Amino acid sequence: NESEEKTLELTKIKKNLDAIGSYLLRQIDEDVKSYQPIQKYSAMPKDTPDLASHFDAALRIACQVPTEVLFAAAQAAKQLVSLADVCNTSLLSDIGVGLELCRAAMLASRFTIMTNAKGMKDEVFAMTLNRENAILFSEIDSVIDAGLKKVEASLA
Repeated sequence: NESEEKTLELTKIKKNLDAIGSYLLRQIDEDVKSYQPIQKYSAMPKDTPDLASHFDAALRIACQVPTEVLFAAAQAAKQLVSLADVCNTSLLSDIGVGLELCRAAMLASRFTIMTNAKGMKDEVFAMTLNRENAILFSEIDSVIDAGLKKVEASLA
């Protein structure tokens, strides 16, 4: 039955979005913790032994949460696009807003990663990190654009 299949799909998507939402909420506290080493090392005198290597490690740690947020927002965007195919028309505007929020979260995460990577001594690691995140952003940005076009067409 098509109605039962839609209900199952909606239930699956809701469960996935709830899990992503819970995960993202936990990342708020993790982000605060991950930035503490940068604050600690930034306050130290510049001539502190091994400061550069400790600071570089702190920058890597500070990139973990934004990277996780970037990937989680990408997954949320994919789920929202899937939801647009099976949901009630009255939810489409919310899906459009959700897609734009996913894009904003990904962009904010990408900017944070770029800022932290800029201060890293390991240029290869920094370039790789930036490149991987740019690729993901570009891929999902296209998915978001396609989802928004679908939403707009359905609402027109």
